[in-house]
Amino acid sequence: MSGFSKEWLALRESADAAARDILLLERMHITPVEEFRVIDLGTGCASNLRYLAPLRNISQHWTLVDADQDLLNSVVAPKIELKLRIEKRVLDLAHDLDALDMTKCNLVTASAFFDLVSKPWVTHLATKCADAKIAYGLFALNVDGRVSWTPQDPDDEEIRNIFTAHMSRDKGFGPALGVHATDAIENCFKAAGYHVFSGDSSWQISSDSEKLQSDFMQGYLQAALEQDSSKSEMIEAWAKRRGFHIMAGKSELVVGHRDVLLCLD
Repeated sequence: MSGFSKEWLALRESADAAARDILLLERMHITPVEEFRVIDLGTGCASNLRYLAPLRNISQHWTLVDADQDLLNSVVAPKIELKLRIEKRVLDLAHDLDALDMTKCNLVTASAFFDLVSKPWVTHLATKCADAKIAYGLFALNVDGRVSWTPQDPDDEEIRNIFTAHMSRDKGFGPALGVHATDAIENCFKAAGYHVFSGDSSWQISSDSEKLQSDFMQGYLQAALEQDSSKSEMIEAWAKRRGFHIMAGKSELVVGHRDVLLCLD
């Protein structure tokens, strides 16, 4: 499940790659295997595959899992030196996680996904991973609630609070974790026996990334209006001012994210 357009996923891919905490990957001490097997949850257009696969000079098998067949059909694989096999799996992770066989998996991963799911779902995933003795989990770009615009606007904080409330709406998995995703991942996987490491992966978006800022702001606007239509006049006035700064090339944006690495041993 992703719920996002191919255009938005493509637009954010370079910002995601620039933000990720590369140091976490150094903690993954991969023992020699004939084929390193990875399951990518909520894969979307597979930016996670394109980021991670070239970093390991080993033969790999990736299972890409998403509810959206159209997104999976659009996947473009990276070119790596050794063999890369890709399997695409259309699956509603909200209801059919147990249909996913993890017994031969070495790494389960996801990117910008866990804000959509509920704590019981994460608890179930952590137990499933531990039962399958999956050595590693790597869950990247989990939003943490920080959104900082430059220049500042008097209504930034109120808009952010409305948007944060919208993130906790049910996305099909039960009450969504939203900005509490990192805490839930860490707590649930610790309880399942994993060692937990995390690092900052915040977007640092400069004024020349006009399209990314504008599209992010539009999504932000629509979510705020859905959450509290009684404040539509204030929200739309804020968006108009913010849009002016973006179009004038005077806007910078920081969006807080955390990457989390889970190690079984």
